[in-house]
Amino acid sequence: METKDYILTNATELFNRQGATATSMRQLAAHLDMSDGNLRYHFRTKEDLVTAIFRQMLLEMDAAINTENIERAALMEEVRKQFRSVFFTMYRYKFLFIESNLLLKQYEVFRQSFIELMEARKAFFLHFFQEYKADGFFNKQIPHARYEMIFEQIFIISDNWIKYVELERTSPDSIDKKIDHYIDLCLVLLEGLAA
Repeated sequence: METKDYILTNATELFNRQGATATSMRQLAAHLDMSDGNLRYHFRTKEDLVTAIFRQMLLEMDAAINTENIERAALMEEVRKQFRSVFFTMYRYKFLFIESNLLLKQYEVFRQSFIELMEARKAFFLHFFQEYKADGFFNKQIPHARYEMIFEQIFIISDNWIKYVELERTSPDSIDKKIDHYIDLCLVLLEGLAA
């Protein structure tokens, strides 16, 4: 494993356990069994590191999403499968969502990356809705503004479900059920669009 990958993997694990905002670069270097200077050679600041972790998560999430050639009968099942993959990826990077407000205020580069993600997700979902509306999967009578509202509702659920799971102190054994519950909340919104 390359040093940068080693840092990203182990920093994510430590940040998930004790929080990025509560962990100094010196503490992280000690956890990684390397000098602070060596850590900073790879990631000059904590903002650089948090942003790199965020971008790594995005790459994993993008790899899970594929809307090509989905059969109408299997649309919701395929969407469920992709949501599951994305939600499990999000859970592996849970500190980003638990501490999102603090990270967004503290780190401008992270904030810009998050805004870009939000805009890209909105464009993706609205394109997905339009494509499947044109193909007759979704009701053509539903106005565009309603699709935007449904996107926003899904976005709010997907960015906040981890906070609720952590508040409930959900055991690792039951995370599967919790993820399924929050995916169901998203899918109910999509089912309301069906033709």
